[in-house]
Amino acid sequence: MLFTIAVVIWGMLSWSIAPAQQGYLIKTAPSTSDIQQSVNTSALQFGIAIGSGVGGLVVNGISVQAAPIAGSILVIIALGFAIFSFKRPPIEEEQTI
Repeated sequence: MLFTIAVVIWGMLSWSIAPAQQGYLIKTAPSTSDIQQSVNTSALQFGIAIGSGVGGLVVNGISVQAAPIAGSILVIIALGFAIFSFKRPPIEEEQTI
């Protein structure tokens, strides 16, 4: 039962990031928000695939105990990209009348 509760909470938290991220992308450059949403969704799916692949290689090549360490390294890299993204100034759009 505890496992089920943990998985439900994990799922709610992990998928609740997407709306906030999409809002951030729209705010950053509204005129290109349609392509940004497409690329963002593709990048999300690509990240899931890469994480699964890396996890499989780690488990197969090293051990199951090494998987959390490899996952932590990927999270730290992702956090670095997020910090870089948030420190960049938004793109100012020209007003055309």
